Amino acid sequence: MLEVNRGAAPFLQINKGDTFEMDKFLEPLQTHGEAYEFLYRYLHHPNERMQMEFSLQEYGRHVSIQISPVLDDRRTLLGRIITFHDVTELRKLVDEMNRKNEALHERNMELIAIQDELFRVNQKLEQMAITDGLTGCFNRRYLMQQLEHEVLLNMRYRIPYSILLFDIDHFKQINDHYGHLVGDEVIRSTVNIVRDTLRRPIYSRVTAERNLRFTYLIRVASKRIFWPIASCTPSPITVWIRVRNKSM
Repeated sequence: MLEVNRGAAPFLQINKGDTFEMDKFLEPLQTHGEAYEFLYRYLHHPNERMQMEFSLQEYGRHVSIQISPVLDDRRTLLGRIITFHDVTELRKLVDEMNRKNEALHERNMELIAIQDELFRVNQKLEQMAITDGLTGCFNRRYLMQQLEHEVLLNMRYRIPYSILLFDIDHFKQINDHYGHLVGDEVIRSTVNIVRDTLRRPIYSRVTAERNLRFTYLIRVASKRIFWPIASCTPSPITVWIRVRNKSM
């Protein structure tokens, strides 16, 4: 050791003229892979610049060690300059920043989860706003929004279509005689039969009263439609259908 300043005293117990042995200095850190690699490069690549940060746990300090080779004109190694920098405060700042970034990341993930939940709730609310609660088909407001669009689209591409209006015959008598629960079941059963029979219609319940009135817009009209009406009443249920065809 040709020269050592007082700043190295906390890290090195060495005096001028002593031999500095890097392997013994790093011996407390040999459990770390980075120290192995640093020592290997120090011993086998003396002409390289090197840097490593390590922790002196007994002092509670973080130290950065930098090694710079001293070469002559022929690039022959004359010696090395070893400098130690106390980076404890910088490491504390970095660790604190990392903790804040982790907390911010967790908060962002929470916000993303909240946004996803709000998106699902809004989708559900939008669906509820256009859906009849009893039958699950669209309500009148949605029908009026879609009807103009569908009709104009069919006219533009010259696609024949039909509009069907369904009424359950004597539905008030069913409610009066069997009760509204039975009437509701008749409505749902009728809707399910129509939904399973027609191919991809736009169907809507267009009245809020207890009688059933549905409008269906289908792009290609059929000449005849037959289906049985499943009923939970002893008497057969019949449906009156008005059809409006538009051919191109």
